[in-house]
Formats: sequence, structure tokens, C-alpha cells
Amino acid sequence: MNEKIKPALPWINVCLIIIVLISSQYLFSSVLNLRSVSQWFSTGFNLTILPGMEILRSTTIESIDWFGGNEYPYSEFVKSAAVTAAGVIALFILTPWFFIRGFMSKNSEHRPSGLMWYVGATILIIGICLSTFHVVQVSMVFSDSQERMLASQTTDELRTYMMSVAFDASEWWILPEETGGGNGSFFITEDDTLALSSLSSYDPDHSDFELSVEDTPSDSTMIIKGSIVEKHDTEEESEQKITLKITPTEDSLFKFL
Repeated sequence: MNEKIKPALPWINVCLIIIVLISSQYLFSSVLNLRSVSQWFSTGFNLTILPGMEILRSTTIESIDWFGGNEYPYSEFVKSAAVTAAGVIALFILTPWFFIRGFMSKNSEHRPSGLMWYVGATILIIGICLSTFHVVQVSMVFSDSQERMLASQTTDELRTYMMSVAFDASEWWILPEETGGGNGSFFITEDDTLALSSLSSYDPDHSDFELSVEDTPSDSTMIIKGSIVEKHDTEEESEQKITLKITPTEDSLFKFL
């Protein structure tokens, strides 16, 4: 059994080193509350393993200063550039060399060894894990933003559709009976009111939206509700319902509630 484990010992040691580093970070930040040491750990990880974070930080600060009318200090630019260059060199040059150097060392057991290999392997594994986490996180944020944008766009389209129907209903209310209008009332007869199907802008077979009249209209007021169809989550569907009050007697003709 020991002979089978020996080839994996270097990788097991690397995993133990990573566990020690993560535990140290947790110890200094959460247990001992040594924020300066904890910040040193986090900064070291980010600059060595994710040098792009320093570029993002620098460009963000520069953009804020530029927008506020302040000049970004040249010394800060040099410092940021030096840190980024050091991180790139450590990640893309020194770390691979340390990793490969461990396999080039001559030993009878034909497995990686040496301090340089452990440094390189540790940084590589942490870098791969953090980079993967960062990519997944950015992908999730982007996907969520796309869904929110699409939902907002669909809601805006529903509002526009309801406004068109409300405008036609207001126009029908204003027109006299001789021209097929309501002559100042939403009632066609004493028991019959304006139906949405009689409006040119209303589409009963709309693929995305459903409209309905809420309760019985009064002479000068009609309330319609719009919703987005094909929503399986009842809670989400309730959030997508929009209510619009048609008031031809007022200057605005209609308003959202």
C-alpha cells in the first residue's frame, strides 16, 4: 500500500500546504482578527495568482479620479504597473519553471521533488482553483444580468402594449356614438361595456402577453391588467403583472398603478 501511495505523496504534501495557507488566512482574519496580516495574505494571493485584479483595481481608481476631475498620481501608476509585472512574471514564468524544475531533478524514485517544485505546484493549483472560481462567478453574474435585462425589456414591451390599448380605449371613449365611440362612457348599453377585443391594438392571441379588464368599468374609468404568459413560477408571475388605469377625463388619459 505504501508503494502505491508514494507517487502521490508530493501532491498530498501540496494539498496540505494549501490547507495550511487557507487555515492561516482564516485564523488571522476570523479568529485572531489580525486584519493587517489577513490583508497581506489576500493581497499576496491576488497579486501572484490573479495579477489581473491589480489591473482592474488600478483602472477603476483611475476612472473614478478622471470622472471626478482629479489626476491619477504617476507614482501610483508606476507602483501598479510594477506589481502587475511582478505578478505576471511570477505566474507565467517563475511558477512554470519551478514546476518543471522539480521533475528535472534526478532522484531514484522518479517523482517531483525540491522546494521550487512545491512552490510552483502550490501556486499553480491555487491559481487554477481561484481562476476557475472567478470565471464561474463572472459567468453567473453575467447570466443573471442577461436574465434581468431580458425581463426588464419584456416588462417594458408589456407596458408599451398596454399603453397602446389604453390609448385606443380612451379614443373610443371620446368619440361620439355616430362614429362608433362611447360618447363619454365605457358603457355601450346599460349592461354591456367596452370589450378589449373591439380595440384594434388588442391582440387576443398575443404570444407573450395577456390583458384583462378588472371588475366592471365605470362611465369614466377602466382598469386593465397585463401579465407575461408562460411563467411557471407563481411568485414570479405575480411580480410580472401590471395594472393600468384608463382615465380619459384627465390630461394623462391613463396611468400605471
